Amino acid sequence: MTVTQALAIFSRFGIDVAGMTPDQLRKARNKLVMAHHPDHGGAAEALTSINDAYHFLKSNGTIAPQEKPIGRSSQSHQSYSRDSHASGRMPAWALAGYSGASLPNTAIYKNDFSDANFLKKAMWELSGKSTIAYTIWGFDGHSFSSSIMVFGSPKIFDTMADAMVTWQSGSENPHPIRAVLVSPFQGEGLYLIYADGIYYGDQPIQMEHQSFNANPNNDQEFTKMLPEMLDRLKARNLSG
Repeated sequence: MTVTQALAIFSRFGIDVAGMTPDQLRKARNKLVMAHHPDHGGAAEALTSINDAYHFLKSNGTIAPQEKPIGRSSQSHQSYSRDSHASGRMPAWALAGYSGASLPNTAIYKNDFSDANFLKKAMWELSGKSTIAYTIWGFDGHSFSSSIMVFGSPKIFDTMADAMVTWQSGSENPHPIRAVLVSPFQGEGLYLIYADGIYYGDQPIQMEHQSFNANPNNDQEFTKMLPEMLDRLKARNLSG
């Protein structure tokens, strides 16, 4: 299960728990348990999914360390924006990919992963405010049509995949997405973390490419053979 999948379970039952405190999350879960318990005419499968989503979010958090919201509410975004501009400091999450040229725009316009800054801020917070930069690559079946650099960690690879799926397919210039790969900045390796609806964040698949830099798009042979490799992986999963 990923954060997005757990949030979707609560959303399916009519409750948006994103950004809730642990106490609010517990109350939301209890409300659904009362409504969907088999003793009250509910289905056991629904109760199981609610409890699974609750325990996942309780452990992994809809909120950031120190119980600060990721930024789902406009009030928290306004407070964050005012404080960061007043202090004159660039927020830490915005420095992922910063090259020292013009300062990046830190405005957050939409509270979901289709907004690049919301995505970057969420990855930074969910990774425990990591300072290790990763590039997330979105592969549309023919080329890597999107990429974004974030501060993250391997423990949130599945969530990074969710974020790229939403960002690439739901942006103003949407593209289909077949696979998501990540590469650590100034580090070795390129790893497949999502392909054709399957998450590999717990056991990322190391890929090899011969690009002259970290951009896998610059290795035309790798880009050309990737769909075939994904087809084999998909067939193996279906047969297994």
